[in-house]
Amino acid sequence: DCLGDECNYESTEGLFELRSNILRGEEGLKHVADSLEELQRYVHTAHDCGLHVHISVRSAMREAGMDETSQSETLLFLKRVRLAYRRCWDGICEMVAEGRRDNTYCTKPEGVAEIVAFENLETDNRYQAVNLEAYGKYNTIEFRQHEGCFDPKRIAAWVRFLWRFTQVAAHRVPERTLEELSEVFDYIKADDELRQFYKVPILARETT
Repeated sequence: DCLGDECNYESTEGLFELRSNILRGEEGLKHVADSLEELQRYVHTAHDCGLHVHISVRSAMREAGMDETSQSETLLFLKRVRLAYRRCWDGICEMVAEGRRDNTYCTKPEGVAEIVAFENLETDNRYQAVNLEAYGKYNTIEFRQHEGCFDPKRIAAWVRFLWRFTQVAAHRVPERTLEELSEVFDYIKADDELRQFYKVPILARETT
């Protein structure tokens, strides 16, 4: 097992999904980089496959100054993140491969009315790009839209984007649709490093 005790997998008809244990901060990203260097020697992924990132709701709320022990505030946080993602959808689609922009397994978050009325985490559609059902199982919010890849730089950039996104969305949802990636970056006040990384075309990022 090239990933040691930090992953497990499910396999069906020659296809399989790797899952890591909980990873934290820069040390976690380094572990990803070290593991992928070995893993890509043996397996292949495609851009219509997915990279699913789980972010701890409690940690994200705590960092954002919200009360992670409050059920009502937790639900508010989850709704805000999903609604913000919906309004940033067009811009975020510039960050991912074409095969993940209209995909059955990571659909655009439902309409505003449905998000506002949402109350039952156990009945959520987990195949939305922002899966809230994960909270009931793992106390996380799952982001499903990124394509499968072995490039640790791309994965790190995506994880950093998502963390920053949740921190901003916790307090402020865009009032309108943000159609350009530059608008999304302005919304989350992205740093120059993240902006520069995503100026590189998707198919060229693996070699940067």
